[in-house]
Amino acid sequence: MKSFTFRACLLILALLPAAGCRQSNMGGIPSAAPQMVQEGAWGGDNIGMDVTSTGATVEFDCAHGTLDSKLLLSDSGHFNAEGLYFQEQGGPAPEPGKTMGVPASYEGAVVEEQMTLTVTNLDTQQKIGTYSLTFGGAPRVMKCL
Repeated sequence: MKSFTFRACLLILALLPAAGCRQSNMGGIPSAAPQMVQEGAWGGDNIGMDVTSTGATVEFDCAHGTLDSKLLLSDSGHFNAEGLYFQEQGGPAPEPGKTMGVPASYEGAVVEEQMTLTVTNLDTQQKIGTYSLTFGGAPRVMKCL
């Protein structure tokens, strides 16, 4: 009887670490942490984007913008973040406080080192533009004069 109890205890101890590692998702397979858009400079025609661990800043022709959250990728390589879009103008600088940004949606898809980004004004639901960017690519932006 002592031998059976000793073996039962060993079996229970051996199974405890495995039970503690299981996730509570379907199938019990541990899920991977969400992937993020690669940090660094992305560039393309009429756009430059600097991705950080907390969001991104964007330079457009005659505009700039911010993405205010981590750019987490879905399993299919898509992301959606909200932020602000600031239309710029040529000529003298506007009075301080007069350059209000509008809420904007930044929806993108990444395949390897290529990104497609669509920017939409959330107040008007008007699409501002769709852009193609390459990781490490030089932005080709012409600012308003």
